[in-house]
Amino acid sequence: MPSMTNRAYSREAILIASLASFAVYVLALLSPAIFNDADTFWHIRAGQWMLAHRTVLTFDPFSLPFAGKPWETQEWLAEIAFAAAFQWLGWSGVAILTGLAMAAATLVLASYLARRLDPISLLVVLVLALGCVMPDYLARPHILALPCLVAWIAGLADAAAARRRPSWLLIPVMIVWANLHGSFVFGLAFIAPMALEAVLANPDNRKRISVRWALFAAAAIGTTLLNPRGFDGLAYPFELMRLHSLSAIGEWQSSNFHALNPMELAVLAAIFFFVWKGAKVPVIRLLVLLALFHMALAHARYSMMLGIV
Repeated sequence: MPSMTNRAYSREAILIASLASFAVYVLALLSPAIFNDADTFWHIRAGQWMLAHRTVLTFDPFSLPFAGKPWETQEWLAEIAFAAAFQWLGWSGVAILTGLAMAAATLVLASYLARRLDPISLLVVLVLALGCVMPDYLARPHILALPCLVAWIAGLADAAAARRRPSWLLIPVMIVWANLHGSFVFGLAFIAPMALEAVLANPDNRKRISVRWALFAAAAIGTTLLNPRGFDGLAYPFELMRLHSLSAIGEWQSSNFHALNPMELAVLAAIFFFVWKGAKVPVIRLLVLLALFHMALAHARYSMMLGIV
């Protein structure tokens, strides 16, 4: 979360952003590794059922042991998108959709960084950030939600740095995000530290800034209820995280440091540059980074979140 002042886009920065976006898109088309997850066809099949019946799943129509049991539709929009892509071009359609989502997230991130960093620094930071995402570059709903995550984080960070309320244009982003993937709850949680930063930076207008951020937060939370299950859709990610069985799933286990992984490389690089350049990070943002680092150590799935933020 750079705090450097904005600058005009340079030709080199535009070239780096364009090439990075194109590279991650092509990677989805050429690498079968994006299908290295057993849940991909599960999501496609659920989306196909919803398209065929023109309704959102509320029960299990597929398995014998759990036939008729409640079905949580947290990711219904992503599943319909995957199913539509599959019906259009088969597995190539799924790869194209996944690559486009990753390319969009990369372009938004690179554009945000390009207004703050010189081209070399932009390239280094972008490579480290994307390196943290690559292990989770899979044809799954979280990648379709990644552009929403990047746009949301960038929008809140920009608002806090400018000591103003976030743009209302972020609210539609939250509506889409809440129907794509449960990671939207992180976006809601991120409002609090950014609001605190903006309020503390405005000693003369703290009440006015507090009210504006509070209204934005209320609107963001309220729009997450615009999902097929209403309040249950908002509560489901919290219910999911309380399940004891999650510890048996690889992405919910602790990060593995038996071999060098992208997150370790990114953190070591960050420490190196912080010490070498004497870089300073605002205390609230530093606390956010430390919290995310702890989450990434506890659960490997949060390495991607740490890399982006």
